[in-house]
Amino acid sequence: MNKEIRWWQVVLATIVVSTLGALSTGLGKKNQQKLYERKLKQAPWAPPAKLFGPAWSVNNYFLLKALKHLLESDSIEGKRRVSHGGGIHGFVTNISRVPADDICIVLLSNIGDPAISEIAKSIFAILYGKEYELPKERVAIKLPEEKLKEYEGEYEINKDLHVVISLKDGELVAAPTGQKTDILYAEKEDFLFVKSQDIQLEFTRNDKKEIDGFILHQNGAKIPCKKIK
Repeated sequence: MNKEIRWWQVVLATIVVSTLGALSTGLGKKNQQKLYERKLKQAPWAPPAKLFGPAWSVNNYFLLKALKHLLESDSIEGKRRVSHGGGIHGFVTNISRVPADDICIVLLSNIGDPAISEIAKSIFAILYGKEYELPKERVAIKLPEEKLKEYEGEYEINKDLHVVISLKDGELVAAPTGQKTDILYAEKEDFLFVKSQDIQLEFTRNDKKEIDGFILHQNGAKIPCKKIK
């Protein structure tokens, strides 16, 4: 059962905590005996006691909202989905369950491809009547060298990972930082892919029709990458 946090609950919690904070520090009456006799040493940056209640309440309100979002983010048809995956090179596993419907999916793979989790999501989509896309073989087309040269350059995926694309012997070669090179094949103009992994590059152009970057499609993610050279 999902219960929304009401505004009056936050206000009530603020009043209660503020009152307790005031009593514990003797702010109710100057000459009145404190509710708690323990003397506390506060750090110079500690907020006044009267602000503790509101700050505590606001902090916990957003903490509860974040926790609620986290719990609901991995669900299907409003039902909790529990999953876990892991492994080492050559041994990869993924197990996903929907306890409410007594459904369990176990996937085993002998290649280190993180797309195994996407396969699990597709199986759930089939079981629950959602949209899904069947894997398909990508067919490469031949582009003229003049067109391939437009994709040459250095692109930034993140500050520690760049990829240099160059034309060698009529083929585009991608060289990511610290990784082995791969040949890029054209599925259509401005859309290239590699055959060894589920990776596609969708190139983008500026107002002058010049290549200014690409969108990296990998394992369901779409990562914009800018051209830096």
